[in-house]
Amino acid sequence: MAFIPRGGSFSSIVPSARTNVFVFEVDGTLLTADREPDLAKFTNPIEYVNGYPALNRCKPVTASFRLLNTFSGKGEVIFLTGRPEEQKEELTRWISDFSMLPIGIVRKNLIFKSAADRTLLEFKQRWLSELDDSVRSRFAFVIDSDPDASEMWASSGVPAF
Repeated sequence: MAFIPRGGSFSSIVPSARTNVFVFEVDGTLLTADREPDLAKFTNPIEYVNGYPALNRCKPVTASFRLLNTFSGKGEVIFLTGRPEEQKEELTRWISDFSMLPIGIVRKNLIFKSAADRTLLEFKQRWLSELDDSVRSRFAFVIDSDPDASEMWASSGVPAF
């Protein structure tokens, strides 16, 4: 997970070198795991964590991992997720198993939604707003399965798919 010091900014996790930045949203983009209705966590709590299917129930999205593996050596890869931080180790291993990235890189660049953010879109908006222009200008693209988030990225000048 990317460590952001108290009072720090998201820009601090992106290297200062002039490398490209590639952002991948995890749930629904890298893995088949759309949030389930709130009822799901009550009907089968072992299979759901905060409304997200347990990772052992998720499958990789092959096309997204192919894209991730194509660009992973060409810049900095950042992962965004709305899953709880308690899943950090399991999610890190899961991404590393399906990508060509070393587990340490995945762990360092995995960013979890804060409890202060009510929604995943709000988290992404805050993350984007806290990036300085020099970092935002290096975003090569964002891969995000949420149409509202893709529109938010694109309206900020970040190519989103």
